[in-house]
Amino acid sequence: MIRLGLSFLAAVLIANALLADDAARHFDTKIGPLLTRRCLACHHGSQRKGGLDLTSQEQAAAGGESGRSLVAYRVQESLLWQRVDADEMPPESPLTPTEKSLLRGWIAAGAAWGETTLTPFQFTTEQRGGYDWWSLQPLAEVAPPEVDRPGWIRGDVDRFILHQLETNELVPAPAADPRTLVRRLSLDLVGLPPAPELVAAFVNDPSDSAYRQLVDDLLDSPHYGERWGRHWLDVARYGETDGFERNRLRKLIWPYRDWVIGALNDDMPYDRFVWNQIAGDLEDDGPDGAAAVGFLVAGVHNTVVGSSERMKRLARQDELEEIIGAVGQAFLGLTLNCARCHDHKFDPIRTEEYYALIAAIDGVQHGEREFPRSDVAESLERATAKRDDLHRRRVQIDGLART
Repeated sequence: MIRLGLSFLAAVLIANALLADDAARHFDTKIGPLLTRRCLACHHGSQRKGGLDLTSQEQAAAGGESGRSLVAYRVQESLLWQRVDADEMPPESPLTPTEKSLLRGWIAAGAAWGETTLTPFQFTTEQRGGYDWWSLQPLAEVAPPEVDRPGWIRGDVDRFILHQLETNELVPAPAADPRTLVRRLSLDLVGLPPAPELVAAFVNDPSDSAYRQLVDDLLDSPHYGERWGRHWLDVARYGETDGFERNRLRKLIWPYRDWVIGALNDDMPYDRFVWNQIAGDLEDDGPDGAAAVGFLVAGVHNTVVGSSERMKRLARQDELEEIIGAVGQAFLGLTLNCARCHDHKFDPIRTEEYYALIAAIDGVQHGEREFPRSDVAESLERATAKRDDLHRRRVQIDGLART
């Protein structure tokens, strides 16, 4: 009997745990998003209306100035339901019948809460993207779709292309002739028209490996990094002058440009490409690490700063905002700098998070920095010697002209 009683007790506890998990999951998937989208704009934080905070179970149960807003299992005693049922809340856009049914059922079932405190950023609303926004989710494995013309396929990427074509009742364009193909490849990969001998070699090579070999040769060209590095340098707001009214020349920004070109030519993994530009000098205190983080200061820099301490502090905050804005837009596709003065209006970024990022880059300063690379030093030495020689010759010519 004791064993039977213990087994029954264990079964009850397990069942209750499962029910609790289901209730929490129901809140996280249904009720939490509903409260976030329809109620939290007015009922959270220090500026909550009517003193009602709906971000946690404790706050919601405590209620506001009008009394208890949420009474578990007692729908009609819950002020939250009374206001919603009377279409008084939300005042500008009352809940739909479906939303009311969800809310009523949740209160009647015990108003179980989820695992976390609600925030205005947790779920996507009509006004703002939330933490659940599609582009902020981990990458999911996607199986290539089935297609009707598998003979056209050369790789898995082609399956996605052909699937969309077939969905829209379109057929692939016919294959380009060899002369057109080699020209397209060259212009696309290295940004230059192909040399006549390259065209002739490709046109006259009937082997199945000719196309693959042409692609490999163009990818191995140093012009590949130059061609595609230009696009990244645009993202990195790269400029060889400071901008603004003085527009001073930056004599030592070019190592960052060369680093980008080299990274593309070396087929650097993207995670390293990102890491090195944000904090590469933390792992590599040599020239490459210093050159990579040139990304942080590649944008415009106002060198005209007021003399007052207040203006200097403001200019410094402007510099940091420019850097954070570049990091967010280049690597996250988010305008982090919008949260400098207030929580972001459209993205799930709090002002506190903005200043946490500012603290991480507060040591970054604009300025010139030498790069002690032996190959660069030798090139500069040769260029300097050539410049000095040309200067001496010009002086001699000027002297002869005067006589």
